[in-house]
Amino acid sequence: MKTRAQRKHTLTKKHGTLDQLWGRAVLAKAHGICVICGRPNSMNPHHFILKTRGKRYRWDIENGLCLCFMHHTGGLDAAHGGGLRFTDLIREKRPDLSEWYEKHRRLNETLGKYSPTLEDLEEIRDQLKGIIEAKP
Repeated sequence: MKTRAQRKHTLTKKHGTLDQLWGRAVLAKAHGICVICGRPNSMNPHHFILKTRGKRYRWDIENGLCLCFMHHTGGLDAAHGGGLRFTDLIREKRPDLSEWYEKHRRLNETLGKYSPTLEDLEEIRDQLKGIIEAKP
């Protein structure tokens, strides 16, 4: 039987693998095009609800935005560093995404702690792999 430390190590390894799969799935779902400007270069996956604040949304594909460098980290209205300007940009350019974010951000605040089991993580892995493999 594994010790608590060994179980934690296994889960930590799975988290890293799932983070990578999630990023690839986000990019595949958006066909590698920025959801803000439509540019197809230098794409980065971004968590709409930060993974540190919404653990249950960490690997939710709907919580992923495919962003170009400028809209992810490089511009004044970038997701990282743009703050409210980025939020306003999403509201203006993609109201559908803004509605999802507001709904799930509020829901996330009311939900309790989320601790997925190893079986949950394996199911998430299979879902993400399915999205990546379905890419045209």
